[in-house]
Amino acid sequence: MRPQKTPTLKGGEEVREEFVLDNKQRGVKIITDKEIIYSMDYYEQINIKPDCINKISIKDVELCYFNITEKCRGLIAITPNAIEIISLRYFMDIKDNDSKMNENMIYNNCIELLNNFKLNYKKEQNP
Repeated sequence: MRPQKTPTLKGGEEVREEFVLDNKQRGVKIITDKEIIYSMDYYEQINIKPDCINKISIKDVELCYFNITEKCRGLIAITPNAIEIISLRYFMDIKDNDSKMNENMIYNNCIELLNNFKLNYKKEQNP
């Protein structure tokens, strides 16, 4: 899909470009004045409840962003029956844009960081 320019709430502009990963999952690359954000589909039911940094509730569903690392965040959906990761986001400063990293490398990096996060979370809960 062609890049699309859209205005932001802060009066700037951002460029959005859709992409498809090797595993056929979809994502969106968002370029703003200050950063590049890769938002990627990812689905996994988990049995941990990370600390939310931002959240919103809609009826009996809570959407919650949590930090995996400084550059990678996850979005989880919390329902009465399950906690599921539904999206991963990778943040890159516009000045640090490493054109050698493609979307698949960023996705795999986020997955690796997520797996380390889950292991460390369980260790912290059960010392």
